[in-house]
Amino acid sequence: MATEAATVATPFSSPAPVSSPLPGTAHDAWHVAPDGGVRREVWPRQLGIRDSSPDGAHGNMDCLRIPGHYHALLALAGETPETAQQIEKDLPRTGATFAVQGLLKPGLAMWDSLRNILTAYAAHDPVVGYVQAMNFIAAFLLLAGLAEEDAFWCLVGLVDKVVPGYFSEGMAAAKLDQRVFARLLHIHLPAAGLHLESLAPDNIVCGIISSQWLLTLFVNVLPTEATMRVWDHIFATASRAPLFASCLALLEPRVSDVLASSEMGEAIELLQGLGESMRPDAVDAFV
Repeated sequence: MATEAATVATPFSSPAPVSSPLPGTAHDAWHVAPDGGVRREVWPRQLGIRDSSPDGAHGNMDCLRIPGHYHALLALAGETPETAQQIEKDLPRTGATFAVQGLLKPGLAMWDSLRNILTAYAAHDPVVGYVQAMNFIAAFLLLAGLAEEDAFWCLVGLVDKVVPGYFSEGMAAAKLDQRVFARLLHIHLPAAGLHLESLAPDNIVCGIISSQWLLTLFVNVLPTEATMRVWDHIFATASRAPLFASCLALLEPRVSDVLASSEMGEAIELLQGLGESMRPDAVDAFV
């Protein structure tokens, strides 16, 4: 059954002219990893979707593609109408992720690919199904230039191996990581941690903010290039550690502003806007 994870979606604004990314534009830079590799090739290889060397060694997570599985899943698309309806409802909510490409109308190739990926995942893992926030992760994989089926397998690898339990019923793992983040904040930025705790007990502020940051893997939280760098580290390490490091990287330069907040709503508003100007090198420095 489709489930809403958190209110992290961004609805459409007014329609904009539809266009595809053009060669030689900034969009091309998003496809290139810092080591000069192309993300659409590097990321799947790091997950083990493709052999990482001629001798058959695999990537960090050994999430190998099952031949024919993806297309078999797409053939099941009509069997879960409730899931299909939720996915259709969430396609426009993914607008902020694709708006940078000028892709704002369902029916274009990337929208069709996004629909296919989410539908296939719901069939691939019917226990978890489709959960809101997966749409942002899948959209960002496409934005990085991955082919549709590679993006599907990367989504599988991320959900199953990097953030296992984030999208399961009750979202216990995601809630646990919210507490982990709160604990890390108290260790590394204790003044900020104590102040946020004073504004609302039980780490409520950290929970609200980190749920938006962690569930989307920072998609629509940071500028695109900074998010790409976070994901470079996620794929390279096959762990959630870069997510926590990025949370701290957001807060560290703004501790004085956090301490100046006088009530919970003010603190949440401040934290929600922290990522707007974050640079890729700031991610690297903390990770």
